[in-house]
Amino acid sequence: ISDGEGIKADFSFWQHGNLLYSHGYGSGFASDCSRIASIVAGTQFAFPREKIDLLTSLVLDGHQWMMRCHMSDYSARGREISRWHINGRYMKSVAENMLSLPTGRDAEFEALAKRVDGILDPPFEGNRHFHKSDFMTHHRRGYYSSVRMYSDRVLNTDGLINEEGLKDHHIGDGCNFLFRDGDEYYDIFPVWDWQKVPGTTVVRTPELSGDYQRKGETSFVGGVSDGTYGFAAFDFRRYDLTARKTWFFFDREYVCLGSGISCASGYPVVTTVNQCLLRGKVTLPETGDTVTGGVHEFTEPFSIHHDGVLYCFPGRQAVRLENDTRTGSWYDINHMYPESDVSLDVFTLWIDHGESPENAGYEYIVVPDIDTGDIGRYRQKDMRIRMLRNDPAMQAVSHDGLGVTGIAFYEPGSLADPEGFSVGADIPCLVLLRDRHSELH
Repeated sequence: ISDGEGIKADFSFWQHGNLLYSHGYGSGFASDCSRIASIVAGTQFAFPREKIDLLTSLVLDGHQWMMRCHMSDYSARGREISRWHINGRYMKSVAENMLSLPTGRDAEFEALAKRVDGILDPPFEGNRHFHKSDFMTHHRRGYYSSVRMYSDRVLNTDGLINEEGLKDHHIGDGCNFLFRDGDEYYDIFPVWDWQKVPGTTVVRTPELSGDYQRKGETSFVGGVSDGTYGFAAFDFRRYDLTARKTWFFFDREYVCLGSGISCASGYPVVTTVNQCLLRGKVTLPETGDTVTGGVHEFTEPFSIHHDGVLYCFPGRQAVRLENDTRTGSWYDINHMYPESDVSLDVFTLWIDHGESPENAGYEYIVVPDIDTGDIGRYRQKDMRIRMLRNDPAMQAVSHDGLGVTGIAFYEPGSLADPEGFSVGADIPCLVLLRDRHSELH
């Protein structure tokens, strides 16, 4: 366990300073160490048991929490996000190497190898917050999601090295990836709008600007988890832009809140819900209509369904949708590649806060792994979410069906829930409540 680069106490992995790199440099570390350990097993050079245990924890309590099926989380790859054809298939070899060692966790390594091959039974489920790296991951049978943040303790991205990762400016600004089969973003990055990284709130300037690599300007960044449910909170500041952002992870869905979004730069500010490959139809469940290609604007409460994911916007907010072909070049993000054009169909969904917003906000719900035929039942019976508070002092959400409530106290205060409980805090903190008498617990 290292105080600097290497294996952290939460089993994330750092390289190039205080920077999350579990599936970048950490992939080479896990691959090489597991291979060497398997080769020298049973000899005078065999790894001592405490080192095997440490390597086991790095893989099972760290790396595997940051991937879905064959795909590693791009948030944990550093500048390697700009390399083509990257994935997490190396983890199968790592698991097989570890199976030759006395780890005491063979069943978990066997299951890991199967998941890389797409065998999701038994499912890998749970929530984990990596407090050293300001990173939360959430696993369910039907999906995986993560939130990548940074603070005055952690760097946002790698430096400009080897002329790659040239547009990674905002990858740490609350990046929220969503995977179902793992290929939702595969090789999309040459055509990505890098000012619309999923989950981030960004000032739309004519060109990417500002410090490329930086530490955050705030310390109140982190998460709380009981291993099953959790939420992450981000007191975000980047130059003139401020925002308070939270992600609440449940079973069928997760909830995203933003408040205090202010910026006097004179440029527009947007919060991106998702930007992924366009796969199949985009539909409006309220009407059953299919959304044609192009740019569309919605202002009334509505929802939209794409690629097995339902996005719900319960309040009045300026939501934009673009589903169209986009062209770019790998060379633009990584100079090791040719300048030839790449064209892909892209689905982009974002909230427009306008120019120089003052105390703007947003709220939306993401429901992964849901077919169009199940949306009506979900809304009538299963959508048991209440938005309790969403302002710069506090953000709070309750899931009445699960008996789970998350509260981010950015300031000392109290919350009285109409359903009967109250909770207060005398310092800024995160609170996760479980109702032991709820209908499901």
